[in-house]
Amino acid sequence: MGATIKDLSLKYGILPQRVKAIVFQRHLYWQEVYPKMGETHMRLAFEREMLYATDFPFVDYGKDLKLMSEIEKGIQLVRVKRSDIDTNPPEAVKQKVEASLAKMKPKRQDFIPEDFTGKGGKAYILKNWVVHRGFGSPIVSKIFRDVVRLTGSKNEF
Repeated sequence: MGATIKDLSLKYGILPQRVKAIVFQRHLYWQEVYPKMGETHMRLAFEREMLYATDFPFVDYGKDLKLMSEIEKGIQLVRVKRSDIDTNPPEAVKQKVEASLAKMKPKRQDFIPEDFTGKGGKAYILKNWVVHRGFGSPIVSKIFRDVVRLTGSKNEF
């Protein structure tokens, strides 16, 4: 009792979606089927399951381990080679790049990883949220600048 979906998933080596399906099916059986069918039906179902297991043995542990390991791998990082055009571009290329960069808007926000806490499936990354433009950015509005600039002067609001 009290185990989370993630805990059960890691313990038995199955995907969280499969854990949710199993929990739902167990809940459905005990809440809907068992009260209507009773003890005799449950014993007959166990017997039928045992007969099936003699022909086709159950091997459930770690059913999704291969897929889970693929998901946990992450991505391959490739180092970019630097060439002469990257370090010392011709003037025409430099102006073209600067012109296109001048037209681009900067990113609205960044999430900067700062700390990794915990182990395994219970770990999490603490991130710093930096807003460059828009609501939440450190840039103040023109009205605020005017209020600060004019406070204590004759032109006070």
